[in-house]
Amino acid sequence: MNRVCVCVVLLFCLLAPVSLVAQDLVLGNIQFPLPFIHSQQEFSAGVYRLVLTVKEGTPYFSVYNSSGELLFEELAIVETSKAGKAGGRFSFRMAHGMLRGNEYFRVAVRRPEQKLLAFFLIKK
Repeated sequence: MNRVCVCVVLLFCLLAPVSLVAQDLVLGNIQFPLPFIHSQQEFSAGVYRLVLTVKEGTPYFSVYNSSGELLFEELAIVETSKAGKAGGRFSFRMAHGMLRGNEYFRVAVRRPEQKLLAFFLIKK
């Protein structure tokens, strides 16, 4: 009986969807081309490290400076995939760039089941 329970637990752990396992996803260093503002605080243009974290089921983008100090966390905007679009052979894909009009810098992380977005207001 114990062997059956252990096998079932191991099988569940191996087959559990990635979204059930809450771990940080390091997105790497991203070049912000222009100064930006977050919570009325100004940040200069430059390289920042982004990490996608999940706290109590809610995704956040954690932004770190070049020294590895946490600067702030930005709540992610979540778009779920349409029916039939879920699945895929990749864990995540990331894109970033300026939006039209250079008002916002956008970071988008696409996972098979959802798309996570963060928008950073460019300083005028």
